[in-house]
Amino acid sequence: MSHSIHVRHFDNPGDARRSVLDLMRECLQRESSRPHALMLSGGRTPLPIFTAIAAAPFPVSDTARVTYSDDRHVPVESPESNYGASLAMLEALGLGEDRVLRVHSELPLAEAGRRYHDDLDAFLRGGGVIDTALLGLGPDGHTCSLFNDADLERGAGRWAVHVPKESPPDRVSVTPDLLERVGRVVFVVLGGEKEAVVERLLNHPSEVIAGQAVARCPQVELWRG
Repeated sequence: MSHSIHVRHFDNPGDARRSVLDLMRECLQRESSRPHALMLSGGRTPLPIFTAIAAAPFPVSDTARVTYSDDRHVPVESPESNYGASLAMLEALGLGEDRVLRVHSELPLAEAGRRYHDDLDAFLRGGGVIDTALLGLGPDGHTCSLFNDADLERGAGRWAVHVPKESPPDRVSVTPDLLERVGRVVFVVLGGEKEAVVERLLNHPSEVIAGQAVARCPQVELWRG
């Protein structure tokens, strides 16, 4: 890894969530001369934050966009859809489809992966930047929907790829090449059940899929609460 991971400790998960909410507000309110995106992760960790923002929305800049680290190949209405879980928040913030880059899970899996790559490519070629990515960390050391070496290799030269799984649902994920373009990557890890994988990520990142995925990122942080 070219850069060490800066660790920020919080007294409890509530304090960490409030700081993540503040970071999201800062990213989405930033004024810029070009489109800039905040990348969101899935899982249970961000759900209370999405709910809090939906209940008390704030103004966002005209150039703000939202994108996703990954999503499951399920209908938007499914409780497993990362995009679906954030819809109430997006609507409250006034971020319509034209300001969201998401996985189109209504398409066949491989086509959904190609479409997400193409949408991200158009955004980047049009001068867009991804300022910040909020990522999760699985107990097995995965991040986004990158679970093993094959998933990392499949993403070479791509911004997004489809990730077939032996046990459904299949996924679509951004790639290490895309994460390298992100200005600031923040892993958000709440609770104590992931202590072992956190220690491996910090001390032996090359042995953890998440560590390999962000190895070329310019700035990586881990927020613990």
